Amino acid sequence: CIWQTDPPWYGDVLERLDYFSVREPISQAQAEACGRRPEVRLDLCTDRGPDGEPFMALSGVVNGHGGRIPGAPKLRLKQPFPDVVATLAQADVYITQEQHGVYAAGLAGIGFVPLKIDFHKIAGLIGWSGCEIPIVDLDDTEGINRGIEYARDCPEVFRDFHNFLMDGPKLRVAYDLGV
Repeated sequence: CIWQTDPPWYGDVLERLDYFSVREPISQAQAEACGRRPEVRLDLCTDRGPDGEPFMALSGVVNGHGGRIPGAPKLRLKQPFPDVVATLAQADVYITQEQHGVYAAGLAGIGFVPLKIDFHKIAGLIGWSGCEIPIVDLDDTEGINRGIEYARDCPEVFRDFHNFLMDGPKLRVAYDLGV
């Protein structure tokens, strides 16, 4: 479930669910305030099959949604997700304000600069991982540049985030739903 609703909503609907999971702990806390405790599972994109194929050559810093580094190539999440991950694996740093952009960079094993947005999804995911990854305001050019330096200087932090995505609790439909 993509839970982006502050309480106290949908209690009657939540009571009728056979299974309920969310993608990070902040959503879990909000859902609990609405009367149901969901399980926290990583997004299904972390449980994809075989590796994808790069669809373009990349290097250096790459702008995702919200990234504004002049001269840097732009990569949007419009291709099959495994191909996005394989393409990003060629880059050094990805700048994004999308939760799936954070997932893609993390799965690719590269550093990233997450940009602050109005929703809690990115902050909830990074907080859950336990990794010290700074989230930068979209319009803070100096902060974005510091984030790029951090991503390059602290590869171990992003390796830990990659390992969290690889080893963390995943939603496996057949197992969790009894299908």
